[in-house]
Amino acid sequence: MILRRITKHVKDQNWFAVALDFFIVVVGILIAFQITNWNEGRVNKINEGKLIQRLETEFIAHEKLLAIRVERARDLAIRSGKLSALIRAGQEPDNEDYVKGLIWASISTTFGEAPPITYSELVASGKLSELSDAQLRSALYNYGRVNAKWERGDRTAYAITNEHSQFRKYLHIVVPPPSEEPVDATTIIRSYDWEKLKQAEVSVSTIEQYQWNQFLFHSDDLKAVRNILAELKRVKQ
Repeated sequence: MILRRITKHVKDQNWFAVALDFFIVVVGILIAFQITNWNEGRVNKINEGKLIQRLETEFIAHEKLLAIRVERARDLAIRSGKLSALIRAGQEPDNEDYVKGLIWASISTTFGEAPPITYSELVASGKLSELSDAQLRSALYNYGRVNAKWERGDRTAYAITNEHSQFRKYLHIVVPPPSEEPVDATTIIRSYDWEKLKQAEVSVSTIEQYQWNQFLFHSDDLKAVRNILAELKRVKQ
């Protein structure tokens, strides 16, 4: 209809009417674009809101896991330090079960916690950069840099607890099948040779140092996650 009107006005050389018709067409197109953009923006905002909710739910659960890892890493490092101090003192303690508990800590380790699924999907798809809030993006990028330490850290954990645990050959260890029940060190460390164990002080000290490094890794992870949760809370307000 508009095209026929424009053609008729051109034939009639009614240039004012031609200009008016063109103006109507252009305004109509601009309004259509504006409505489309508004609708897309509304849909994107709704989808981002759902995404932020999933991130918050998963990072809250992740925070709880990391808090446990922090405490476990701290406990292992402290007990390895106590075993190292006992070995340096040279005198075997009377409480054999206590020593077994310290030995178990020194052949144990923690590992990095895998990032939440939604975060990993955002990174894999390259859509992390599409989040509208710059501070939230920055917090998520920072978490990625911190968590990446575990790629090397987990490999080192295996080496430390095996290659440096020379005192393993002085122990009678019985590894139980996997279970959800708490581990009893006295049932795993059946016996140990204290005189030979005293030769492994350097190995125990090396393990203690790495366990403190793991404690710092977990603490940095936890700090980064809590920063993300603070940003998510701010964005939702």
